[in-house]
Amino acid sequence: MTEPALRPPPTLAKRVAALLVIGMLGVLGAFVGMRLLSAMGEQAALEQERQAAAERAGEVPEVAVTIGVPVETAPVVILTGTLEPAQAADLAFGVPGQVESVEVNLGQHVDEGDVLVRLDRRSVGAASAQSTA
Repeated sequence: MTEPALRPPPTLAKRVAALLVIGMLGVLGAFVGMRLLSAMGEQAALEQERQAAAERAGEVPEVAVTIGVPVETAPVVILTGTLEPAQAADLAFGVPGQVESVEVNLGQHVDEGDVLVRLDRRSVGAASAQSTA
């Protein structure tokens, strides 16, 4: 009988290459396995959250309730613009002098002949004396 021919043992380079391929496949398998475990964990957490939301959906939510109280308020209208008087008048005095007092209030109605301001008598007298000199 003839004996089968024996193969020569693989070279060192072939052994290293085979070990590298096996190692890389192992690392790849570990990476894929970790990703699968992570995805399964996320899926389980998402499913629990969905179940909790479904259970809460049938419940009536609690809310704070307050009884309304009638309150009177005055409406506020804010406008911008320019106001102009219906009538205006320039005032002049027959003699110069300092104003001693103002006899009318802002917006007050006045008639012809009403006293609007009083001049200081000393300043009027001094101005008269100066004009005659």
